[in-house]
Amino acid sequence: MKKQRPQELGVFLTLFFVMFTIFCPLSKILILPIEHAEMLRLYPDLEWSGGWVFYDTAIKWASYVVVVQRTVAGYCLLFVRRWESIVLTIATLWLSDPCFTLAEMLLSWFLFGIETGKLFGYAGGDLIFDVSLASLWTAYFLQSRRVRTLYPFLPQYVPDAA
Repeated sequence: MKKQRPQELGVFLTLFFVMFTIFCPLSKILILPIEHAEMLRLYPDLEWSGGWVFYDTAIKWASYVVVVQRTVAGYCLLFVRRWESIVLTIATLWLSDPCFTLAEMLLSWFLFGIETGKLFGYAGGDLIFDVSLASLWTAYFLQSRRVRTLYPFLPQYVPDAA
């Protein structure tokens, strides 16, 4: 008897979808003001520096871009069952977490001159966690049999030039 192709996402893909599309964007928008208040508490001189308004605005807009990226990738993951959805999800996973945290750290260092040790002590754990999580999910997407069957690679048809 022929084995049927799975149609549902399964436990891990459903868990990823809920975390990736709903939980993480909401937490990014809700936690960002708390993180900025904590930064101002730790470094009260930041508020009066010329770069704080730029930093605050840039990080807020970058977080909005991350939310839109995750929403689009989540939509593709749920409704567009092609390999390109997985590629988009993996790219978004790396751009929205590790790259966002690294950009936040570099912007803090560049604008405010926060020492690297203090900066890594403040956000280094987040960066390590983000890279670890992105690595695990990337490995899952590339190795999972369910992912390969739900999101088949369909080569593009290129007609002969003759």
